[in-house]
Amino acid sequence: MERDAAAGTGKVFRCQKSDKDVPLDAPRCLNPRAYCQWRTACPIHLLEKEEARARRRAAVGS
Repeated sequence: MERDAAAGTGKVFRCQKSDKDVPLDAPRCLNPRAYCQWRTACPIHLLEKEEARARRRAAVGS
């Protein structure tokens, strides 16, 4: 699931649905409106949710 990028740009995750690489430094679902049977266990989706929570906490804490 997680592997080194070929170009040496950092870590990437492989989307199980589209079979495309998603960079770890910018985790975004490639097609968030489409049904995905793996979404509940998807590391890309989980990282995206954590990032959104951190932004909300920062906004509330300001």
